[in-house]
Amino acid sequence: RRPTGGRLCDGDTADARHSELRSGLGAVEAWNDIDRDATTGIVNYQTHYRIIAIDRHYSAASKIQFTTQERLAALMGEVGLEVDEWLSDWEGGAYEPKSREIIPVGGLPQHPS
Repeated sequence: RRPTGGRLCDGDTADARHSELRSGLGAVEAWNDIDRDATTGIVNYQTHYRIIAIDRHYSAASKIQFTTQERLAALMGEVGLEVDEWLSDWEGGAYEPKSREIIPVGGLPQHPS
């Protein structure tokens, strides 16, 4: 998800959404720790899993920098990519400035043969 207004997404907090999953290992607790660096705009998050039966904890860290559609279009142009269509979701909805996702569809320029 893309933060709106330079903030984390609605409902995302430092200990966002604990849930319990079922797997071949039994119950697994899952959650994300999320933090946004106000200076860089980078969102740091750690995804955690705890296998309850054996009290074993696993985690993975990730960083994402969110950007505007205008900036993304400029960056894609700089590397020679063309965007044929901008989408707002994985069902093919049209992009609007208030969209939570920015999905460019395109690729290398198509030159007539």
